[in-house]
Amino acid sequence: MKMRNNKEKLLYEYIKRTFIEEQIKKDYEEKTKNAKQIIRLCKEEYGFDDEVVIKIFKRIYYSTERQKRLNRYQFDFMKGMAEAWNRNNIRTKEDVTEYYKKLEDEIVNIIGRDLTTYEKIEIEDLLYKYKIKEREIVEKIKEKGELDINELRMLEN
Repeated sequence: MKMRNNKEKLLYEYIKRTFIEEQIKKDYEEKTKNAKQIIRLCKEEYGFDDEVVIKIFKRIYYSTERQKRLNRYQFDFMKGMAEAWNRNNIRTKEDVTEYYKKLEDEIVNIIGRDLTTYEKIEIEDLLYKYKIKEREIVEKIKEKGELDINELRMLEN
């Protein structure tokens, strides 16, 4: 956008400094603080390898629509993911791969078909966003004999 005169340029600079840059600075500081907390949790409390920590951040960053933005909800999701992985003794990227394969194989054996991408995403939401344990999900699928995402969502209540 081309400014018509100096007065308009000054107005733009004032708006940018006062409203835009300040918000970006606050947003950056909050995200930096949240990222450090997730890293500290993963490394110091849970003992994850660096690759596992990166995997957690990549999982959220690349699945956050096209924006590639992290907000409070994504950091909560990452924390839930780290807690679930710790609960399942995951420490390396190989452990992560084995964990997902084992869980998916167990569900596939019950329902008799491969999971769709949508179902995989929904199961991750149940695990990490709603903090429902793997056993509860598998037991509910066994009980129903099928994978019913709406039924699984009832577990969060």
